[in-house]
Amino acid sequence: MSSFVPKYIEEKSWNKLEPQKGYMVPLHFNSGISLRLGGGIGIYFHFGLSKAGDIEGESLNYEDGAVLMKTVFSKNKMVYLGRTDQCQILIKHAIVSRQHLEMKLHKNIFYLKDLGSTNGTYIKNDRMAVNIDDYLKDHPVDPKKEQTMDEVHEVFGPTLDDFLSDYVKGQLV
Repeated sequence: MSSFVPKYIEEKSWNKLEPQKGYMVPLHFNSGISLRLGGGIGIYFHFGLSKAGDIEGESLNYEDGAVLMKTVFSKNKMVYLGRTDQCQILIKHAIVSRQHLEMKLHKNIFYLKDLGSTNGTYIKNDRMAVNIDDYLKDHPVDPKKEQTMDEVHEVFGPTLDDFLSDYVKGQLV
């Protein structure tokens, strides 16, 4: 699934997610999302869709991109990554916070939220990651008004309005 070697990715290729802010990233069958937990070398993950529509995650070796661990979780289920046993993706490493990250695939939109981790979460910047609250400031959800197309709607597709409506109602969790 993954096609990159972390040590060859320049630092400027990573964008840090703001803690406690929800982000949406488009995810389609032949695309994936690369994340780094912590600064510097960090811990690397790549998430993508399986043929069955589930989420496949791979932890990658920094030196050669070899897969260290695989995980699969269902669409429409909130999943937590961290170093406590309450997390569905358990990473026992000092760079990972107890509850580091929450994520969920809602239709074709991958939702991510750094839960205030000590060392941060970074996304490879070849993916459009949109801070949901910032986007909603300029594009409030109004079911009576027909949505106008913008760059974000064009990239995310027709499921964006449903996703944003569920987010505003607190129905993602």
